[in-house]
Amino acid sequence: FSFVFRFYPRASIAKIADLPDTAQPISHSRMSLKTSSRRPPGPSTMRFILLLIAAVAVNAYASDHQRAQPSDDTDRAVFQSLADLFDQFRHRADEIWTGDYRLDRMPLLLVREEEGRDRYGFLINHPRPAALGGVEEDLPANLKLPPIYRLAPLPEKNRIAAIPHFDFSVELGGTGTFVLKYSAELLGLSDDFANTDYEFMDEPSELAQSDGGLTATDREVMDEQAAFPELAEGDFMVADRQFMAEQWALYLAHEVFHSFQLDNWNEQIGDQDTADYPLDEAHLALIMLETAALRAAVEAGSAPARAEHTRLFIAVREERIARYAEVQSLDLPQEQMEGTAKYMEHRLGSLLNFKYVNLQTFTSPDALTTMPERGIRSHAAFDRFYGTGAALCRLLDVFAVDGWKARVAGGLSPYQLLRDRLAPDDAQRGALLSRAKKRYRFSKIQDRAKKAAIQAAKEPRDIFAWDDDAF
Repeated sequence: FSFVFRFYPRASIAKIADLPDTAQPISHSRMSLKTSSRRPPGPSTMRFILLLIAAVAVNAYASDHQRAQPSDDTDRAVFQSLADLFDQFRHRADEIWTGDYRLDRMPLLLVREEEGRDRYGFLINHPRPAALGGVEEDLPANLKLPPIYRLAPLPEKNRIAAIPHFDFSVELGGTGTFVLKYSAELLGLSDDFANTDYEFMDEPSELAQSDGGLTATDREVMDEQAAFPELAEGDFMVADRQFMAEQWALYLAHEVFHSFQLDNWNEQIGDQDTADYPLDEAHLALIMLETAALRAAVEAGSAPARAEHTRLFIAVREERIARYAEVQSLDLPQEQMEGTAKYMEHRLGSLLNFKYVNLQTFTSPDALTTMPERGIRSHAAFDRFYGTGAALCRLLDVFAVDGWKARVAGGLSPYQLLRDRLAPDDAQRGALLSRAKKRYRFSKIQDRAKKAAIQAAKEPRDIFAWDDDAF
C-alpha cells in the first residue's frame, strides 16, 4: 500500500534520567578505614560511609536506569517485527529478491524516538557493540534473533540527532551502519497520529458520480474506498493497527534495500530534478494512457491478453521517450531503484501473509494510481515510479525474462528489459499507439489531463515541500 510520509516537528521532552555526574572519582585510599584502631567508627565516620554508599547507589541506579530500562510495547513490537523479517530472509531470501540481499545480516541501529527526542537505540549485527557501550538486551526466548544491544547514550549523538528519519550508512565504531528512527506512532501503537500523517493520493472525484461505462482507469478512485472501507475517511485515511505494523516492517526492508543497492548495484545515471519535469497537458495525458495499459497488462487473465496490453504500454512509453528527454533521465532510473524496492515489498509481504501489500496488490488503487486530483507534480514526477517500476518487475517475472534481477543490478532498468523482450517493430508503433488510445478511451483521459495540468501549475515546484492544505 503506497503512501507518503509526512513528518512534522515534535516538541522536546526532558530526558527520563539525566542526573548530573559532578562527583570526583574516589580512590581506594580515601574509601578505606583505619583498621589499626580497635575503636568502632564514630558517628561522623558512619554518616560518611552511609552517604558514600547512598551516592554510589544513586549513580549506579541512574546509569542502569538510562541504559537498561525495561522494553515497552513499542520496543517489543519492533523485536517481533524484526524476528518475522529475519526469519523470512534467513530461509527464503531468494524468494524476496536474490540471496544477496540479507537484511538479517546487515548492521542496523534502530533509534527510539519520542516527541522529537532520541531516547536510545538498539544495535544489531554490529561487530563491536561493546566498544560502543552496548548492553545486551534480554529478549524473549521465542524470538529467533541475533544479540541486540541497547545503546544509551547513543554514539555519534549529534550526527544521529540530525537524521530526520533514516540514514543509509553512519560510521559507528568503524562500521557503516544503517540507522532508522521509530516511534509508537509509526508502529500504530498510539492513538495520536497527528505527527505521522499517512496521506493517500486521491479522494472520490466527479468520475465516481458519473453513470456507468467507466474503464479500470476511471474506476480506481471509486475502488479506493470499496477496497479498504475500514480505512476510508474522506481525503485522508486513518490507518488501522495491522496496516501500520505491516507498513513499518516493509518501510524498514525497503530503505535497507536501498542501502544494499548503493553498495552493490550499478545504478543508472539519473537525477531527481522534479522541478523541471514536464507537466503539460499532452504529457500528463500520455502518462495516464501509459498507466492504463500497464495496469491492464498486470491484471490480464491470459497470456495473449497480457502480451497485447504490454505491447500497447511499450508503444505509449516509446512515444513519451521520443518526445520528453526526462523519461530517460528520471523515469527509468527511479523505476530501477524505487520500483525494484517496491517490488521486493510485494514479495516479502506475500511471504508474511500481509493484507495490504502482497503479490495480488500490484495494481491496487494506491499502488498504481493513474492520476490524483491534487499533488500532481509529486505524483507524476516521483511517487508513481514506485508503482510503475514494481509492476514492470512483476511482468518480468510473468514473462520469465531470464536473469532479469542480476541485469537490473548491473545497470539496466526494468523497462529496458521488458522492451527488449516484447518490443514491437518500429513500423507497428504508430498503429499500436492509435490502438491504445482507442482501447483505453484517450478522449476521456485527455479531459482529466487538462484539469491535472491546471492543478499542477498551481503547485510548488519543490515536491518535497508540498503542503496539501495550501492548495
